[in-house]
Amino acid sequence: MSNLNYRTRVDDFVNQQKESLVKEIKEKQDGFSTYIGIVQFDCDGVEFTSRAIISASIHAYEEFDEQVHMEAEGSYSLSILTREEYANWNQPSIDHRAEKYNY
Repeated sequence: MSNLNYRTRVDDFVNQQKESLVKEIKEKQDGFSTYIGIVQFDCDGVEFTSRAIISASIHAYEEFDEQVHMEAEGSYSLSILTREEYANWNQPSIDHRAEKYNY
């Protein structure tokens, strides 16, 4: 596969993902707001969960994702939530190492 063909396929995949994200934001937005669920893992194996409200746009989502990325100590995931899912968010933070070693 040539580099140009590979690059085209990667660009197509990224564009499809972005289109899907824009669609999900539109489907779940509440007025001008989008609700976000955040799960982060730090380097010590602690899973932190939180939530946020951002403007309902792909630009706001990308900026928020970049901010979380820059502040993260490890991996993270963002989920777009409905207003109801946001209101009922009950994801506990978990210290996986403490659970493993019972401390």
